[in-house]
Formats: sequence, C-alpha cells, structure tokens
Amino acid sequence: MPDVMAFLAACKTPNHPYNVSKHKLFRTNAGSINETGIEGSFKAPSLTPFHTQFETSLEPAIKPLVSALFTFGCLPYTSCEGHEINGRIYEAHVGLLLEQCDMYKQCLIRLQTVSQHGVVLFSHKLWDPKVHQEYETIEIYIPHKPAEFYPDYRVKVSKAVKVSCQALHP
Repeated sequence: MPDVMAFLAACKTPNHPYNVSKHKLFRTNAGSINETGIEGSFKAPSLTPFHTQFETSLEPAIKPLVSALFTFGCLPYTSCEGHEINGRIYEAHVGLLLEQCDMYKQCLIRLQTVSQHGVVLFSHKLWDPKVHQEYETIEIYIPHKPAEFYPDYRVKVSKAVKVSCQALHP
C-alpha cells in the first residue's frame, strides 16, 4: 500500500479528502475488481469504508465479511473473493490493519472459532514506502486445496464468509 498513513487518517475522518478521491475500477471477466481491467492484475486501491467508491470496490462474495469486520471495529485494507484465472485459483482473503489492538484480540478470538470451516489467520507486515514504516496486519485467508475444483471452492468461500460473519456478530 503506497500511503498507509493517509489510509489510517481517512479511516478516522469520514470527510477526509482521501475518501472522495476518484479511482478507475473495472470488473474483469473473472469477476475481480482492479484499476486495470486486466485479469490477474493486483493493482487496486485500498479504500476506506467511508470512501465514495467503497461499496463498488468490493467483490460480492467477500463483501459481507468486509462489512462485518468494519462494523466490528476492524480496518480492512484489502480483500478478494477468490478467482480462477487461466486455470489458476487465487484465494479469497481480507487484510486487516492492526490499529486498535484490543478490538483485534476480540476479533481473532471470535474468528479462531471458525477455523474448522476453512478460515486461516496469520500475521503479516505491510510496508509503507512513503514513510518507511511497517504496520502489523492480520490476514484472513480461505485457502484452496490442490485437488479442489473451483466451483467447490466457491461454495467453501461462501460458507466460510457466512460463519465468520456469524462469529463476529452472534
């Protein structure tokens, strides 16, 4: 992410200029949303939930989880519903910036209860080249198994998103 500090500031201030900046967003034939319209491109903006294009930037299968995480008090900065492009499966995920540690502990406790539904959590570091600083993140992944057909994976993603939302907001 090129400017984590601006993203964090915009998460705290709904009328921040970052939240009204315009971005080109395209949906590819595979269903991914990015700035290029090219399948397999990962170039996409990180938009806050207050951004005017936030809703249109979310892919439908992962949108409920992103919304539930934000409502819970987390800061999602990236998401993907998972796609099959040229025979390769890209996995569903949501990345969270760790801004409020107590809230994240509660979130992790709740999400750990759904690991049997294919949800994997791990920590990650996000680099902000603008200020030369690392930020702690938690990545929520729904991994694809090697022998799993894409339609079966999509069903697994749907179930994992549903049970994750239920765990966050029982």
